[in-house]
Amino acid sequence: MHSAVTLALAFSGLLSAVSAVPLWGQLPARPTRADPHPDDIGPVDDKNYDERDQYYHGPPAKLYAEILVHGDSYTQTGFEITGDKPSLSNPLGNPPYPGWTACGSTVANWIGFVTVNYNTTKVLTYNFAYGGATIDAKLVTPYTPTVRSMTDQVNIFLSNVASKPSYAPWAPGNSIFSFFIGINDIGNSWYQSGDRGAFSDTLLNAYFALVQKIYDVGGRNFLFINVPGVDRSPLMIAQNNAESRAQEKAVIQTFNTKLAAKVASFKVTYPAINAWVYDSNTRLVQVLDNPKSFGFKDATSYGSGADQVWCNDYHISSNMEKIYAQDIANVIKGWYTGTQ
Repeated sequence: MHSAVTLALAFSGLLSAVSAVPLWGQLPARPTRADPHPDDIGPVDDKNYDERDQYYHGPPAKLYAEILVHGDSYTQTGFEITGDKPSLSNPLGNPPYPGWTACGSTVANWIGFVTVNYNTTKVLTYNFAYGGATIDAKLVTPYTPTVRSMTDQVNIFLSNVASKPSYAPWAPGNSIFSFFIGINDIGNSWYQSGDRGAFSDTLLNAYFALVQKIYDVGGRNFLFINVPGVDRSPLMIAQNNAESRAQEKAVIQTFNTKLAAKVASFKVTYPAINAWVYDSNTRLVQVLDNPKSFGFKDATSYGSGADQVWCNDYHISSNMEKIYAQDIANVIKGWYTGTQ
């Protein structure tokens, strides 16, 4: 049974652009980080559980779980490795839960919900996600050079956490690494000339070179999240160009198919690993096709209301993120609860 979990989630970059028009202006200003202040996150006595851990939803346990997260705006919470580290009373570290998400600083995204609401062991999350990220800035240039690509994020992990420091003593058996990448890579390139399928291969080769680095330092549990149907976002619908939406949709579908094949191949190469693919695309399409059945107003409007699928014209709302979180918790449930 897994008595502690290090959930390394979502290496990705989900703030995308259409025809090279940056969307960063839709997000709130990036907050100032706190000075470094590592917390003591070691084993906790049961007698101190109620006072020290308000975010645990399973039975009392001696050990905690850790989540290390890498991603983009669909995943970001604004964490900086130089700031406060996650602790039992503050599982995201800096900034505190729910962090700084694409929908603002008062609502959670999927990783926040997985950490706080749908956990089955004590969970601490290290989230290296960064809005606007692509897999590799040399392959698809982000809207500004300061964006941390998935390559940058993995390198931050390798430089700071891979060595299992005292503040993040993860192990192969109690850690899961998740990757949610591709929206910006596709959003910033789908309209370009050339073989888009071949370019997806190039992107995924770079993607899995980074996954290999995680494996090489001990990663053995991997969650891959495919690219959702942002071709149906309010931003794309406002373009009033059905042909463009169809073209982007086709590129997304090709990328997702190739991603699934890459995961299967990785599993063949390393049969002892656990690897899951969460189909965020199908789930979002289900909701957009029948929004009212999921409690949403419609498929195209956006705002801060609880009945909105989108919080702005390109990012799904916190309540849609919650659906993702519920699904993801179920996808990894066997491992997450120690029954794998």
